Amino acid sequence: MPEKTFPEKLKELRAKAGMSQQEVAVRTLVPKRTLEKWETGERTPPPYVQRFILNELTNICTEKKEGGKCQEKHSTLSAKSSEG
Repeated sequence: MPEKTFPEKLKELRAKAGMSQQEVAVRTLVPKRTLEKWETGERTPPPYVQRFILNELTNICTEKKEGGKCQEKHSTLSAKSSEG
């Protein structure tokens, strides 16, 4: 199975956290329009920002659903981005 892209991971984790784009924007201090562009793949943030956003959403999932379905790993993204 092919690795998920950043937009796919972002949308999936945001949905699992039960948050709107606006809520994620407030929590991460990223403009809502920027999140929209990231989710559609129109723009791509640098790898360190991708890691920050995905980690933040994973933490939110963990806080909301301790031990639930939110515990997605995205270490392959971190490893891949550090290669380049």
